[in-house]
Amino acid sequence: MDLDGDGAFEVVRITNDSLIASNAKGLLFAKKVGEALLQQASAYSLGANTIAIGMISPSNGKAWLFDGSGRELPGMPVDASTPFVVGDLNLDGAPELVTATSSRTVVAYRMIAH
Repeated sequence: MDLDGDGAFEVVRITNDSLIASNAKGLLFAKKVGEALLQQASAYSLGANTIAIGMISPSNGKAWLFDGSGRELPGMPVDASTPFVVGDLNLDGAPELVTATSSRTVVAYRMIAH
C-alpha cells in the first residue's frame, strides 16, 4: 500500500503486538501496542488522499487506526472484538468505524478529524 502518496508502495506487517511499516529505504515506523494482535493489517481510505491502517486485538477487545506516518488516530483504541470496516454510513462526509464488541453489540464509532 502507498501510505504517503509518493507513488511507491510501503510494506505493512504485524508481529505479535506491533505494527511495522517500511519502504525501500528502510523502517518508516514501528508501533507497539502491548497486546496480541490479529496478524492482519487493513488499509482504509478516509478521504482527501488519507489512508489509515487498522488492526485489532480480539483477545483484549480493542481496535486501532493509525495514519500513514504511524500516529494513532484520535479516539483510538475503540472496543472491538471482530474485524471492522470503515465507511460513511450516514453520508455526512465523515467515516465511521463499524464493528462488534465482546457483548455481541454492533457499534459504529464516528471518526474524529486528525
